[in-house]
Amino acid sequence: MIAILVTLSRGLWIGAIAGVLAIAALAPLVFGWRRAATTGRVTAAAFVVALVFLLTISYTSPDRFDSSAPDTSRASVADIQDRATSLSGVFDSNTNGRLSRWEGALDLAINRPEPPAGAQPGYLIRFMFGYGPDTFPDVFTMVTPENLSNIRTTAAHNDPLNRLAETGLIGLLAWVALWSSLAFFILQILYGPGTWIMFVEQCLNNGVE
Repeated sequence: MIAILVTLSRGLWIGAIAGVLAIAALAPLVFGWRRAATTGRVTAAAFVVALVFLLTISYTSPDRFDSSAPDTSRASVADIQDRATSLSGVFDSNTNGRLSRWEGALDLAINRPEPPAGAQPGYLIRFMFGYGPDTFPDVFTMVTPENLSNIRTTAAHNDPLNRLAETGLIGLLAWVALWSSLAFFILQILYGPGTWIMFVEQCLNNGVE
């Protein structure tokens, strides 16, 4: 909890909140209301302890990767409050390194510039199948904005955009289908009749195979 707060990363905070809300919604269905309520009280207590701890100690973590990231040399409760309530620079791609990466990834996905080295497939092939897995650090150099010119960008910090740039439209659709099928399977387990038994049987079959 403390580690999440002192990162001063809004994206991480939003992800953590979404995860907590998802668990809060599903826990009563899976474990029952009593156990879910106990878990909720423990989580709330952990959050309070983390805030009390931050009131009495500072955190030192020099940024090594992104010159546009917020200064986290001393992360206090005041810093966290300011980060949570201020939107300064959030929508400015000149100061927000993550937004610059998103714009660059979208440029790669839509315009599909041709890499300079070697013979490359046509635009349609690049649009449908991308540049290939793990090629983002190399192809991003073709669209790197000025504020990231001295930084090696290894990912878009946005999984769908990363998939779209590297594996094209086909790869993105496959990625969406994978997670959609997983969500559907979980819903079947939670709400379908007798699906817990089917789930255990499937796990045992996979283990034997």
